[in-house]
Amino acid sequence: MESDVRVFAIGLFAHPRFLEKIAAETGGKTYWVRKLGELPDVVDRLSREFRNQYVIGYSPNHSENDGKYRKVKVELAPSILSALIAPLRVAWRRGYYAPGN
Repeated sequence: MESDVRVFAIGLFAHPRFLEKIAAETGGKTYWVRKLGELPDVVDRLSREFRNQYVIGYSPNHSENDGKYRKVKVELAPSILSALIAPLRVAWRRGYYAPGN
């Protein structure tokens, strides 16, 4: 069963790869804390990320209801404003399962 969820994780001390993998696959992000004193700053960065998001929609060219996995790729086109604003980070779900019959 698939869920339409973006995973954001805060990893404490160690660096388990599964946190990074789950977050990346869902379009989320992993933040690492090496010392407990860093935790408030990490939570603040995560909070800023939630407040500074845009959502785009996607509609496939052909909508076969075969239940297969579909890969999705999103690219940010460079613009003249790129030099004037802070760097943008693009995050998206790497794919989805089409509805089944």
